[in-house]
Amino acid sequence: MVRVVPRGEYVVTLKARGLLIEGTINELREELYLTRRALQYIIDCLWELDGLPTINQLHQMFYKMLRRQGFRAHQCKQIYKYALSVVKSAKSNGGKKPILKKLSARLDRYDAWIDLENQTVIVKLRSRVFKIKLLHRRNYIRKFFGHKWYEVIISIDKSGKNMGKHTFQMDI
Repeated sequence: MVRVVPRGEYVVTLKARGLLIEGTINELREELYLTRRALQYIIDCLWELDGLPTINQLHQMFYKMLRRQGFRAHQCKQIYKYALSVVKSAKSNGGKKPILKKLSARLDRYDAWIDLENQTVIVKLRSRVFKIKLLHRRNYIRKFFGHKWYEVIISIDKSGKNMGKHTFQMDI
């Protein structure tokens, strides 16, 4: 069987390192840690259930708790949607309960703003704002002008912990 991708329905990813120009790396690390901790809590809760809830049920279960912790509305939705997909994948593969290790956050267009012309990304995590300069060749970034984007994934990898310039990975 051959799978054909319909015309116009494809995903392109701009994977770039970034330099933090507004906000501190310790604040960003703290926000990503809190996001990972909330995500792991929801994964642990979902793992104990016999059946997996719908998005509406997840909203009823976790939205108020996440909002009390200071997460923005759309960030709450991203957290429990991602937790559901991780648990669903692990259970369907017969795997063990997922344990998250990477500091990362998925943000949609309501919590991240991208200006490819100036090669900047502004990210809101809870009540903090971070401005990031993309470290990539301008000619490469120009290829993405005019594309609609869905989400930004921001992360600090293990090798980025001790970097002098505080660079980190982003998928746009």
